[in-house]
Amino acid sequence: MITCREMPRLLPYLLFPILAAAVAPSPATACQICLPIPRNSAADHLLDADAIVLARENPERPFSLKTVEVLAGNPPPEEIDLFVDSATRRLLSLDANRKVVCIYSTKLPDTPWKRVAITNEQIEPVLREILKQPASWKNNPQARAAFFAKYLGHEDPQLNTLAHLEVARAPYGDIAQLGRTLPSENVRAFLSNLRLTEWHALYILLLAQSNAEEDQKRISDSLRSAERFRLSHQLAAWATAAIEVEGKPAIDFINSKYLSNPQRSIDEVAPVLQALATQGSYQPDYRDDIVASFTLALEHHPDQAPLITSNLLDWNRWELAPRIAHLLTTQDTSFDPDFLKMRSYVRQARNQQAAE
Repeated sequence: MITCREMPRLLPYLLFPILAAAVAPSPATACQICLPIPRNSAADHLLDADAIVLARENPERPFSLKTVEVLAGNPPPEEIDLFVDSATRRLLSLDANRKVVCIYSTKLPDTPWKRVAITNEQIEPVLREILKQPASWKNNPQARAAFFAKYLGHEDPQLNTLAHLEVARAPYGDIAQLGRTLPSENVRAFLSNLRLTEWHALYILLLAQSNAEEDQKRISDSLRSAERFRLSHQLAAWATAAIEVEGKPAIDFINSKYLSNPQRSIDEVAPVLQALATQGSYQPDYRDDIVASFTLALEHHPDQAPLITSNLLDWNRWELAPRIAHLLTTQDTSFDPDFLKMRSYVRQARNQQAAE
């Protein structure tokens, strides 16, 4: 077994197979506040593979792998074309039950073989359970995030990373639902870990579902502290959470302190607009207020028009078309994809008006 003293040094090698996954486009419905990088998880690679095997170092050929069990599919008869680095050899030597999870896929570039993870007594049962889920997850995507949510903050770094990648890319509505079932003390414990601040966005959104007064106060205070000290780190998450717990007062605060102030930087304005967009998509009752916020933003921060237009299109809200049309006359936007969307919005708004 790996000791606690060895873990910090070996952690990059434990995480490497997952963190090295190729970045893929996220689903349009994914929450944009805490989208992880990379966006593909180990589970994606497993479920998309032609074959999955467990392997260990080949005793007859050091630094190469030999299949010890086929978990799914029909791998080719030739040897696994992957090099075993020194760190992996050490991990395998420390525990005879550890195995390298390898997938075979003709869709992969360069070589059809890829390392996905290194098993242990905690990971292997989860791995086998994942392989039973494709049909149910396809029919019920919410069940996939719920399956992985119970591993958030897990002591095993691979399971914790996998859970974070899976849950963080779920739609905001699913994240909100999970926040009502996870123990608040677990969420608070993760947010207290300052070494993982880059991952805090997901846990801020989960915290917003807490009914505890201390959690709601923390969210409100964090947004106001960010505004006071002009902080942008995790601002989108704190603003989204503040709207969740406060409703319109948080929207009014964003309007007053950010969107009405032309001196605010793009690093401050873009996150609060993302928060408004997320909540407007999740809670249609807020859309009238949020469209009014967008009006302020177009007046004082016209560079945010592409983000605003995307949401207006999604919500079929056409009342800001004259403002968008005016912005289009102020610069050459012939080949810019963002402004092509703006022109599409104006055109659709005019068609809608003509139809009425």
